[in-house]
Amino acid sequence: MSTTYECIQNIDMVEIDDEWIIMDTDHFKVTKVNAMGAYILERVREQKGIEEIIETIAADYSVDANTVRSDVLAFIEELKGIGLIKDERTASPHQ
Repeated sequence: MSTTYECIQNIDMVEIDDEWIIMDTDHFKVTKVNAMGAYILERVREQKGIEEIIETIAADYSVDANTVRSDVLAFIEELKGIGLIKDERTASPHQ
């Protein structure tokens, strides 16, 4: 089992000049993130487990998994704080 998060329903993402703009169309909020932030948010939208996201980033960038875990979890908390994702849930191993 892996911890996953759920994105809110109505968000749009657009890349402008190497930055990503996240638009919450229900609440008329705009958030700017870098490419890694957009990558993480997109994986959350795909309902990927946190451990899978961490392992992929660590492997792709040859970075220590514990460092990645700390950064990803902190970013997830920020996304929760601004309302772009909902509380975590536990996914079945079939997802």
